[in-house]
Amino acid sequence: MKRKKSLGLLANLCLVLTFVLLPLMFACMNELSAQERAKAPSEKILTIGTTLPLSGPAAAWGLGLSRMNDFFAEDINKTGGLKIGKDVYKIKTIAYDNKGAPSEAAACATKLVHDDKIQYLIGGVIAATGMAVLPVTQPVKVVTTNLWWGKGIIGPDKPFSFRQTISQMEIAPAMYTWIKKNNPNIKTLAQLNPNDTSGWDTAAAVREAAEANGIQLIAQEFFERGTKDMYPFLTRILAKKPDLIDVAVSAPGDGAVIVKQLYELGYKGAKAWTCGTNPIEIIRLCGAEVAEGLWFVYGQDLEGPNSTPETRALAKRYREKFNEPLAPHHLTSYAMLEIFTQAMVKAGTTDTVAVSKLVEKTHKFNTSFGPFVLLGKQKYGIDRQFVHRMMLAQARGGKPVEIEWLPLPGLGLPEY
Repeated sequence: MKRKKSLGLLANLCLVLTFVLLPLMFACMNELSAQERAKAPSEKILTIGTTLPLSGPAAAWGLGLSRMNDFFAEDINKTGGLKIGKDVYKIKTIAYDNKGAPSEAAACATKLVHDDKIQYLIGGVIAATGMAVLPVTQPVKVVTTNLWWGKGIIGPDKPFSFRQTISQMEIAPAMYTWIKKNNPNIKTLAQLNPNDTSGWDTAAAVREAAEANGIQLIAQEFFERGTKDMYPFLTRILAKKPDLIDVAVSAPGDGAVIVKQLYELGYKGAKAWTCGTNPIEIIRLCGAEVAEGLWFVYGQDLEGPNSTPETRALAKRYREKFNEPLAPHHLTSYAMLEIFTQAMVKAGTTDTVAVSKLVEKTHKFNTSFGPFVLLGKQKYGIDRQFVHRMMLAQARGGKPVEIEWLPLPGLGLPEY
């Protein structure tokens, strides 16, 4: 009888454990687990968008910029992401081909903003496309960092538009000051530019810089992007007998056509590509003999001794992956992502208002491409112009040969 009572008590105790204590234990465990999960950062996606010419005459500009966005995303994601506030962000990149056309650029920007929900658009090029993109991005406070040139791209009315590379307003004075100092026999100039915002603004900047250095502009022509027959423009220019012909802001494909046809017409004078952003690619497109003597800015040897170890590593990685050289201006997209993501981490948010204010306040930055400074208030009414080092080079024997660093506002001559 006692044994039966003991068994009964044991059975009742098991029931108590099963229906009362165990649920309490599981509840406590779940509560502790929830607390731990609350402490652990959640993983989110930071989508970086861009719209670029990924096909057509300006594709050499767009492809490299897009690829550097991808490189940065790979590098951040390999380390586990960005710790921003309580969250960890992995980076996703999206690039849409606008073919260099403003209407396409506006459509791509609309898709990026409204469908992909981007907060940051990194790496635009060609000012005409920029003027089409900004009415889409500015009202919703999407930050754009870009290579869109011209005074209309940045200003107090466009607080979320940052120019990530030096524009014609900074390059042309530096270039023509050097030309006048080192080539005093050059007294007259002709220039060719595309017939759009980039070309018109660059033509004005080149003329102003040349005339400030005592070089007279005697001819200028504007062509439609993608033009294959430049002979009519060049015939009119050569009739004026300029000492120097500047291809100015022509895209690589268009500029190469100009330089080749100049050669065919027997031109032997000085020639410059004030805004030629990829000398190795330009020399390849023109041919060594045709390009001989051509002056460039953006002439830095990215794998050479004047580059930082980080720059050399990125250039080597790019060359090995794509079997083509990385251009200096492409690196500015990687630098922008370094600058803006570091600001996000410091601010503890991806909010574009807070991040823009912090970037403006910081003013000076160290990047994989070297030092950057943010200025522009005196010229544009707001500090939205990034300035970085610029190397003058010349095509010699089929290669760009570095000449010297150009002094630039806010940066001076960088020392490495």
